[in-house]
This record gives sequence, structure tokens and C-alpha cells, in this order.
Amino acid sequence: MILDLFKLDGRVAIVTGAGKGIGRGIAKAYAEAGADVAVAARTESDLESLAEEIRGLGRRALAIPTDVLQSDQLDALVERTAKELGRIDVVVNNAGGTAPTPLLQQSDEAFEAAFRFNVGTARHLSQRAIPHMLEGDGGAIVNISSGLGHLVDSGFTAYGTAKAALSHLTRLMACEFAPRVRVNALAVGGRAQGADGGDDAHGPPGLHRGHRRGRALPGLARRGLGDRQGLRGGRRHRRLQLAAEDQPPPAVVVAASSSQG
Repeated sequence: MILDLFKLDGRVAIVTGAGKGIGRGIAKAYAEAGADVAVAARTESDLESLAEEIRGLGRRALAIPTDVLQSDQLDALVERTAKELGRIDVVVNNAGGTAPTPLLQQSDEAFEAAFRFNVGTARHLSQRAIPHMLEGDGGAIVNISSGLGHLVDSGFTAYGTAKAALSHLTRLMACEFAPRVRVNALAVGGRAQGADGGDDAHGPPGLHRGHRRGRALPGLARRGLGDRQGLRGGRRHRRLQLAAEDQPPPAVVVAASSSQG
């Protein structure tokens, strides 16, 4: 059956930003596909409840409170996963996000922090995990990028530029480690929860807050970033639509190697 191609029996995955939203959904899906999962985020109660759900599916789970901005905690995440679950096959770099700020109000520190949170943390965790993958039969890395890495809108110079960098980091890593480690990125669209730098912060950031106030990005809140049918009714949305027409589809940013499944 076609679903047999997606089984993860005997595999071990690490998912960051797993406490809520996208990361939580990915972790549960991997467990349903047969993987044991190490879930990482800052809020321990969220992790424990997720770990219980995963164990209820008959899989092993590790709940590891982790601040991805602390490199030593990322190192400990990798080492504990390898020690207690026996291997590392998949890493999902999901934690990330940056609040929208107009360029003229943006500090150098805030711009650099966006790169640290969205790019540097993914690079560090991947660097630490890849040797464990290479000890076995290879592995896979999934970086959660954003449509704003190739689309445009006001207020997202830090977030969008950082996500564009993450997408290209993905391409470079894919080239460097193919065919043994596949590296892919997903350019996700708008969602109405946790886009403010929390445990599961993807976007675009500020979507939920702006939609709640009836202000920022109303078309994106209604339809989702990248859905051109929702980009009507204003110069901002027209600019975004025109930019999108010259870009590739945002769903999958990059695949690693044509020689791999």
C-alpha cells in the first residue's frame, strides 16, 4: 500500500517547538507513523501532555524542556535522545518566529536576534544531530520556513529575511549531505495561534494578534499566506499578489537529492 512508504517504524525523531500548533501536530503524526519522538519546547506541561498522547499510541516519548536559544540545551537534547532512544533519524527544526516591526523602528539587536532564533538554532541542532544520523543508515532534516521567505509585506524585514536565509541554508545543507541525509524545508502560511515567538512561533508572526484587533494582514488571516484568491482589497495585498506571481509555489522549498525517496 502507498501508506507503507510513509511508515517510520523503528525510527527516532526530534521535534522542536513541539508544545503547540505545527510542532505538536508533526510530533503526533510521526508517532502515528511508528516513530519514537523526543519533543522539545520551553513549557514542560505542554510537553508532558504531548508525551502522554504519544505513549498512548504505543510509542516511546521523551519530554525535554529546551530553550533553543541556549546552545548547551540543544546539545543536551541531542545527547539525551541518542542515549535514551538509541538513535536519531529525523530532526524537525520547527521553533522560530519574530514579531513584525517596521524597519525604521527596528534595532540592530532585534534584526540579529531574528537570525539567531530562526536560522542559527536550526543550524546548530542540525550540526549536532547529523553525526548520529551518519552513524546509522542516514536520516532527514525538515526546516520549517515561511512563505514570507519569498513573498513580501510590510513589517517583516527581519522575519522574512531570516526565513529566506533558512530556506537557502536548507539548499546548502542538502547539497553537502546528500544522499545520506535528506534536507528539506516547508514554507508554511498563516495560522491563528502562537506566532509571537512562543514555543511554536510561525506565521507570519503577529497574524493572530493583528487579526484579533481587526488590523494587520486581514486578507492573510482570512485565506492564508500564499492563497492568491485571498489577496484582494488593498494596495498591500496587491503588492503581495504581484510578488507571488513571479515566485515558485510556496509549499515545498527544496528537495535534497533526486536519488533518494
